[in-house]
Parts: sequence; structure tokens; C-alpha cells
Amino acid sequence: MTRNRFAARLQASSVSAAPPILLVGLTIYLGSEEGGFFPDATAAAAVALAAALIVRTALGREPFGGFGLVLASAAAPLALFAVWVLLSGLWSDASSRALTEFNRVLVYLLALLFFGSYARSLSRARGLVRALALAATVLCTAAFLSRVLPDVFEAAPGYAPSRLGFPLTYWNALGLLAALGLVLCLSLTSDERESFPVRVVAAAAMPILATTLLLTFSRGAMAVAALGLAAYVVLAHNRGLVTGLLAAAPLTAPAVVSAYEAELLATDNPTIPAAVAQGHELAGIVLLCAAGAAVIRGVLLLVDHQLRGIEVSRDERRGVLAAGAGILALGVLVAAVVADLPTQVDRQYGQFARGAPVESTGAATRDRLASASGSGRVEYWSVAREAFRKAPLAGQGAGTFETEWNQERRNPNSTAVDAHSLYLETAAELGVVGALLLVAVLVSILVGLAWSARGPYRAPWVALLCGVGAWMLHAAIDWDWEMPAVSIGVFAAGGLALASRREGSRPRAPVRSARVLVGLGVALMAVVPAGTWLAQRSLSEARVDFDRGLCPEAIRSSLDAISFLDASPEPYELIGYCDARLGGDDLAMRMMSNAVRRDPENWRYSYGLAIVRGVAGLDPRAAADRALRLNPGSERARRLAQTVARTTNPREWERAARRAPVPPQRV
Repeated sequence: MTRNRFAARLQASSVSAAPPILLVGLTIYLGSEEGGFFPDATAAAAVALAAALIVRTALGREPFGGFGLVLASAAAPLALFAVWVLLSGLWSDASSRALTEFNRVLVYLLALLFFGSYARSLSRARGLVRALALAATVLCTAAFLSRVLPDVFEAAPGYAPSRLGFPLTYWNALGLLAALGLVLCLSLTSDERESFPVRVVAAAAMPILATTLLLTFSRGAMAVAALGLAAYVVLAHNRGLVTGLLAAAPLTAPAVVSAYEAELLATDNPTIPAAVAQGHELAGIVLLCAAGAAVIRGVLLLVDHQLRGIEVSRDERRGVLAAGAGILALGVLVAAVVADLPTQVDRQYGQFARGAPVESTGAATRDRLASASGSGRVEYWSVAREAFRKAPLAGQGAGTFETEWNQERRNPNSTAVDAHSLYLETAAELGVVGALLLVAVLVSILVGLAWSARGPYRAPWVALLCGVGAWMLHAAIDWDWEMPAVSIGVFAAGGLALASRREGSRPRAPVRSARVLVGLGVALMAVVPAGTWLAQRSLSEARVDFDRGLCPEAIRSSLDAISFLDASPEPYELIGYCDARLGGDDLAMRMMSNAVRRDPENWRYSYGLAIVRGVAGLDPRAAADRALRLNPGSERARRLAQTVARTTNPREWERAARRAPVPPQRV
């Protein structure tokens, strides 16, 4: 009997621990794989979630315990959104872009379903907060150490070395991750029902998270961090907030100030000896602040114990909240009058809309914190709006903003793959239908979290609500959707919040046929990401071989990629260039034409077709002109089109084609 009870408890604990462990593992994996931006990492995450859902379906005692109509309010529109994304490849003629976007949506759908399959409970919400806070802290600590101890923890400097982006590579995404970590850690350290060790460690993590946020110099992430923290303080009604803030805030502030004053860490050469010395000094300061916050938090836990004995009536609590709100409103009003807020808002809006992009290099990096410039976002949004007007119902097709930007941009030196706004990009690429489906999903998640964040013990739910709200705000001005490392937690939290609550009821084991059908359905969903992952592995090998000039090996790997998933134009492009190098002109033109057919609005494949035609001594002018029309700002396309237009001599075409530079392969 005792052995049976022990086995039952062990099974129950393993079941409850599985979701947080999976979430931590996936978030850290995606974060270490450049945020999960590229197709191979996204596909791998989708396969892992599908496998986890299949295992739960096959072995779980009650694998459908959380499923219900409420969960379906988000799962159904998200599934339809995924189907719409996939179908958009039909009218965009770019099925590979649609498949990449479909895999990303599938990650979020599977996360919603997996975490929603567990019955909703306060303990599971607390476990989710711990998992997300742990993953954010691990990634941000790695980022912080890579900047302050570059001689110990080496990391690639990235696109803008003056701004901390490792390991996600994109500084704004890392900043958002740090912001979410701050909100979650504030909840953990102030939650009276949380364990003592967790509360102490959460307080110690806050100086590191805040310093990492500062070193990204991400203004949007800082803004949503402030809003998220303020919202949590207002909504949580947690007595532990007083001691939690007393432990973390006084030591987080000097850590952030010290990071700002380490000016050499915000330059294009943060690894020079003087910068390394500054980094070592900053590392010591921040680690001392973290240790001090932990000690103070441990001491103040005794005060929390005393606070529990103080009884406060509901009327008294309402009176205190009303007084606090009144004082806050009065302070905001006075500050607005003193600072001439209307004039300042008008001036800052003008700078945001018309100001030039803020420099992110050298000494100008720190100055960007005082600027309201939108860094070119207004132009991104303008192109997205124009794309929406062209096809308001169905959109241009998933993943096509890049081609729209190449054709419509005013600054030829500006490259963009995304519109820096989830909502505008969705409208541009997927029309009204896609936008409404996405809004339905996000509203359902927000309402589910708000509904759960009620009652006397709501701290974990409030933390998740504030974190998801911060993510939704930030997604309006950046491409967080394309970074699953910072977005997967949103759908995990949404799934749990929308799950049915069946605690205390007798588990209902589903029949075997239901398990089999659901498992087969999930396995079928995983076919596309599995093929994508295998194809991307072979394609990565082909790119490396091509850059090394090993054309036979590049052709072999490209053919392997095609055999796994024949949708991407890139393997055909590589084969086309290699065949031209090896003298197979007819095959080169056939392969490059296949690349053009798979992504006809992408300038690089028409450019490649012009090159292989020129190498074969055939007229390349039409293909070169098309490449230039698709990307008027490309210096490569302009130079090739102008050169081949000057002559009708096949030998001159061949000479120009052989000298034309091949566009760099994507990594």
C-alpha cells in the first residue's frame, strides 16, 4: 500500500514538473539559437512540442483534462490562422515563405494545446512563472557575462556590437526578455506563498536582469518593463510587495547606474583592454548587488512573517487603494503641468515620426535613451499599410513583407524582413481575415488571464497577465512574433489560463481510440516542421560548401534538402550557380528558373537567372531588369542591369555575368 502511494506521488510530481521543464528547455534552446528566428530552430521546437503532446496523449492519466470550450476560444482561431497562413502561399506564389510562417504559428498552437491540456490551477500557474523567470534569468545572465567578461565568456559581437544582443542576436528581443523576467521575478520575490529559496533567488536575479536590459539600450523594452512592473504593483495587492521592493530596488538601481556609466561597454569595440577592465569592475558591482539583494530579502522574510498576522478589512484595503490612486493621479497631474506635457508630447511625437534613425554605434548608443526617434519604424508601417490597401481581404501572403519593402523603400541602404509591428504586418500579409483571427487569439488569452487573476491568491496569474500584456504592447512596435524565445511563454500562459479547472474531480481516462486519433493528428501536424528541419540541415551544409567553393558537395547537400522538402528556392539557387561554375549552362538555367518560380517576387533569384544566362552567352537583360524592378535599391542589381544593357555582344554579357557578385547566402 505504501509502495503504491509512493509510486502515485512520484507519477503525480513528474506529471506536474513536465510542463515547466519543457518550457525552460525550449526557451533556453530557442534563445541560444538566435531567438528561434530562423526556420531550423522553429521547426525543431515544433517537433519537440508535438512529441511532448503525443507522449502526454499516450501515457497521461487524463491527457485532455484541460480541454474545453474556453480553451477552444483561442485554439480554434489559432488553428484557423495557421491554415490561413499555409493557404496564403497559393496567392503569393511563395510557398516556402508560407511554410516558414506556418511552422512558427504551429509552435505557438502546440504550446497552447500542450499547456492547456493540464487542468488550470494556482500551483501550475506558479510553476509557469518560475519556469519563465528561470529561463529569462539564465539567458540574460549569459548575455551579461558575455559583455562584462568577454575574456572568459567569448561571444560573437553581432550586428551592432555596442548593444547587447547575445545570445538572441537581436537587442530589442533580449531587452524584452529581461523586462518580462523583471516582472516575473518581482512576483516571485513578493509572493507570500512562494518558497523561501525561490523568493531569495528572484530578488538576486533582478539586478542582473535590469543591468542586461540597460545594456541592450532598448527603449521599447524599458518602457514596457516600467509599465509591467507598475501594473503588477497595482493589481497584485500583495503584502510581500513592500519587502520585495525594499530588497530588490535599492540594489538594482546602483547596478543599472554603474552599467550606464561604463561607457566603453557601449561602443563598437567592447573587448578592448580598457573596456574589459570596465566590464570586470561592473561584473563585481552587479554581483555584489545581487548578493546584497539576496541577503536583504532573506532578512526581510522575517518581516513578511509578521505582516501575515495583521488583519486588514476589505473596506480598509479599498480606502488605502483609493488614497494611493488619488495621490498618484495628483502627482501625475502636477508633473504634467510643471513639465508642459502637451508641448513635450507633440515635440516627441514629431521626433518619432520624422526623426532620423538613432545611431547605435560609438558614443551615440547611450544618447539614444534620450531620443524619441522611431528608428525608421514609421516608414516600415507605411509600407505595411500600403500593402494592406492593395489586398485588404487576404493580404499579400505570409512572409512577403520583405519583398514589399525591397520594392517600396525610400532608403536603399535600409534592409528589413519584418514590419516591426505584429498587427500591421499581419494585416499586410494576411489581410482582414488573418488580422481578425490573430486578434481573436490574443484577446482570448488576455481575457483568460484577467479572469484567472481574481481572488485573494492571484499573484502568479497577475504576473502572467502583466507579462503577456507587456509582450502585446511591445509586439506593436517590434518583431517579437518572429522570436519564439520571447513569445512561446505567452501561449503557454494562455493555454493554462484557458484550460478547464477540474481539480478535486475524479480523473476521466479517455478511451484508447481517442488517444490514437489525437496522437495521429498531432503526428501529422509535425510532418511539415520535421521535413523543414531536415531540409534546413542539408541546406546549411550546402551554404557552407558553396562559400568554400566546393560545388559538388554543395549540389549534393542541396539535392538532399530538396528531397526532404521541395518548397524552398534556395537549394535550386545554389545548384544553379554551381552548375554555371561547372559549365552545365542548360541545367543552371533550369535550376535558377525553378528558384524564380518558387519565390517570383524575390529579386535575388531573377538576379541569379540573369547571371547564369549571361554566363551561357544568352540575353540576360530581361531577368536583370526584373531584378532591378523588384529591388530598386540594390546596387548589385543596378550595376548588372546597366552593364548588360550597354551591349548586345554575348561575350560581353558573359564577362559581365562572371564578374557580378553573388548575393551573400543567408545564415
